[in-house]
Amino acid sequence: MLNGLLLTGGVLLGAAALAPWLRSTEFVRSFRHRRGPVGDLPRIHLAHLDEALSRGSAYPGRYVVVVWRLYPIEVRRPLDEPVVREVACPYCGEEVPCTIRAAQSTRRRRTSCLVVAAAASVTCVFLAGWGLIDFDPDNGPRIMTTVFGMVGALVVGAFSMDLWWIEDGVSLHGRSLLRALLRTRYSSHSLRVAPA
Repeated sequence: MLNGLLLTGGVLLGAAALAPWLRSTEFVRSFRHRRGPVGDLPRIHLAHLDEALSRGSAYPGRYVVVVWRLYPIEVRRPLDEPVVREVACPYCGEEVPCTIRAAQSTRRRRTSCLVVAAAASVTCVFLAGWGLIDFDPDNGPRIMTTVFGMVGALVVGAFSMDLWWIEDGVSLHGRSLLRALLRTRYSSHSLRVAPA
């Protein structure tokens, strides 16, 4: 157990030593710029499904081409409480109810997603170190617990990073978090991040 803690501490110290170098790289700067800060207006766009074309007849070569028309959401953020506003789609004229959160609330949600992703990463590294240092091939339940724990931590970390990336304080009103995460197929309106 002590060896696992030492390994985890070494990985965290190594990551802390690399942090200034990572902050200075051009890729990370462009990555932050694409996501953008939280401003008065949301950066996420209202998307109207223009067409979804299915190509190919059988499954190895089958793919779907989806075309979205993106429109900026021109609604100012509230100062404190989330509000529900009807946003008119410029393409079809339909009123789409959107929940818009304050800038401070959006920053808190982004931070909580990032904290969960970091905790999942540390958990995955700790479990990998624990499994390597105290490996016992005769202890099947412990091996399975370690492997499933690592996979679970990776899945939680990936979903948290995805939420961190798309979180802009705007959601379609009445749409569940699970549908937003899975981006269920092709309703006529959605929220999409504009390409860089």
